[in-house]
Amino acid sequence: MRVELGGQAENRLVGAVEVDELAVSPHARGQGLAGRILDLLCEGATDCWLPTAPKAQDAIRLYERLGRQRLTKPAANIVVFTRSARGPANSYASS
Repeated sequence: MRVELGGQAENRLVGAVEVDELAVSPHARGQGLAGRILDLLCEGATDCWLPTAPKAQDAIRLYERLGRQRLTKPAANIVVFTRSARGPANSYASS
């Protein structure tokens, strides 16, 4: 992951909450549950990050729709999103 994120790995991810896996049953999708779960998991954390696979297009679309900041470039081997109480800092989306 350091290769993909460079210096951001240390600055943004160490000590942050990591949501490694998130799943909502197919019959419960489309009700905003994933967003509410993420909000609860990340509540009170300065930083919260979400790694996923490039082939997990549903997750990528969800995190983008929820306004998470993408930290990795489109060609990366892993996709990392963050939600930071500190605001944007060197995210891929803002560069």
